[in-house]
Amino acid sequence: MFKNLINEKSKLKIEYIPNIGCNIGLERLNWGDTRSSIRNKVKYQFIEDNRKIELPINNQSKRKDLEIRRDIYENTTRNEHLFFLCYNKFDNLSEIEIHSGATIIVKDVEFQFGNDIDEIAAKLFNVGENNIVVEGDSFIFKDFKITVASSGALGGKENGLDYFYGANDISHLIN
Repeated sequence: MFKNLINEKSKLKIEYIPNIGCNIGLERLNWGDTRSSIRNKVKYQFIEDNRKIELPINNQSKRKDLEIRRDIYENTTRNEHLFFLCYNKFDNLSEIEIHSGATIIVKDVEFQFGNDIDEIAAKLFNVGENNIVVEGDSFIFKDFKITVASSGALGGKENGLDYFYGANDISHLIN
């Protein structure tokens, strides 16, 4: 039987560890861990989502396939997608996306969804991340290899945290 990620007594805690991976609850997930080993550690309900998307290249008739390989973990009591664990073509852990329902910790800075995005950015700056790209209401922290974005950055109107992304490699975001 699968466990729910959130219950009334506790919220899921995800600690992001730059260049290493993350802790989800008490389980350490390292970049490069295999998908099967991750599933054995994170025994929550998930949906496997593997697919290819055709993308145009520079508005030309040529297309490039983007391969998506991820497990979508959910809060079954509220039917929400909480976080995605994303894998490379060899099924090794390469990224985490968090969409709701978790407390996130990065370098002893703790924040939650809905917290003011500017305050989160200032706290991360204060713990040593000063290599930052600001794009409206989203921030890319190059050394920590994370992105945080507000609802406003994603088409909404609020300034609270609405999206967290961390990866072993974020060069695709800054090149």
